[in-house]
Amino acid sequence: RIWAFHKHFTGQDVGGGYEKVLSIESIPDFVNLRDDVYMCIERVVDGNTVRYIEELAPRGAEGGLGEHTWYVDCGGIYSGSATSNISGLDHLEGRDVTGIAWDADTVPFVVTGTVSSGSVDIGAQVTDAIIGLPYVSTIKTMRISTADIFNTMQGEKKKITECIVRVQDSTTFQIAQSPEAYRDSRDTTIDTGTNGVISQDSRETGPGGMTYDGQIFIQNSTPTPLTVQALIMEVDTA
Repeated sequence: RIWAFHKHFTGQDVGGGYEKVLSIESIPDFVNLRDDVYMCIERVVDGNTVRYIEELAPRGAEGGLGEHTWYVDCGGIYSGSATSNISGLDHLEGRDVTGIAWDADTVPFVVTGTVSSGSVDIGAQVTDAIIGLPYVSTIKTMRISTADIFNTMQGEKKKITECIVRVQDSTTFQIAQSPEAYRDSRDTTIDTGTNGVISQDSRETGPGGMTYDGQIFIQNSTPTPLTVQALIMEVDTA
């Protein structure tokens, strides 16, 4: 296994910044062999500054989208009679939210809305939903180099002509060679038989022109899973 650090921004506020994590604690879970992470987060809800204790949910999309796919912050879960109005969201009053919703006959789909009087109208009848604050996940690769100790691509202009993105239990994503030029993945299709996720190699044409860095950006802006197992790139040098 490989472990790494990442920056986690949460709850973009009305001023364009992000809400504050005031404290964080990790508690070992010896039953499930993981660490449970809890945070005290200061948020602005309905014009008031509040502090919530929130748990970082374990990842999980092996069976497809559903009850284990928590890809929102400060989220709440609904499970009950069919409805298009998801309640129980008083803790996010006035905030723009997103999430996934589904029922026994529907593959989970992305929903958005604004919380009013503790609920949000999603425009479709569902029996289950996970709703919360949106966030964007971004991968930025290291600068390309070669394994040859006598030669290097560092400092040379280069172009990524093709990139194979290997994903597992994932949804669609965006790809770019700079963070200002994202486009949707071209070789990724999802049908209802996959329960909303796919595991495959997505073959992408080069997302940009000649650069010195030769980096790839991959982004997911939806409340759905994205697990990138490998990036295989074909590169031309100047």
